[in-house]
Amino acid sequence: MKTNVLLFTIMSSIIFLCIQCKKENNDSIKEGVKRGEIKLSNAELNIIPYMVNDSIVFKDSLGNSHTFKVKSRNLTFHRTLKDGGTDITTDYYDIENLSVWLKDNNDYYIRFELEAPLPNYCSNQWINKNYFVIYVEPPYNSTPPNSRNTFLNYIDTTDFYYTLYGVSIPYHSSMTIINKTFSSVYELISYDANGSDDYIQKIYYKVSKGIVGYQMKSGVKWYLEN
Repeated sequence: MKTNVLLFTIMSSIIFLCIQCKKENNDSIKEGVKRGEIKLSNAELNIIPYMVNDSIVFKDSLGNSHTFKVKSRNLTFHRTLKDGGTDITTDYYDIENLSVWLKDNNDYYIRFELEAPLPNYCSNQWINKNYFVIYVEPPYNSTPPNSRNTFLNYIDTTDFYYTLYGVSIPYHSSMTIINKTFSSVYELISYDANGSDDYIQKIYYKVSKGIVGYQMKSGVKWYLEN
């Protein structure tokens, strides 16, 4: 009996020492320190002008209507490791992101994402440019299924500069889409290869109004009616 008690005591001591060693090793790994927050300015927030419950109506040359409703507008923060760090010991910044979702009655989504610009003291990625993405997400039963087109751009409040692929974004001081004319329009192009003729391939964007028109892969155009 005494032998069993002695063995139990020895084993318990060994386990306790192992746990303590593991804890000390884990404690020696220090996580990176939060250096600050990079927030979107009011001018940047206005780049995506949609508010929840707004209705946006587009029409084609035949008078057909396509209506989207703004379902959400959210601000969140995500962690960006300093200078391209890759592990938890790297200091970091919290970067603000604006996400806006539009949806039609057939579950056709248009989603906008805008990130605050990363200054050079934070990272060497897209320095002092907003990362602006538009995702066009057709219904799940579309062909091909579950695919989407993306529009990836680097911009700021004064100009839309170039795509993720380094292609300059065309600017039009005036643009007529079917029978309606808009000023100060940027032409955003999706380089995704997938998608049927019913996929949006070009988006015409005006900062104060958002999307003022778009062109399908088939060439059919739609303009902002309201």
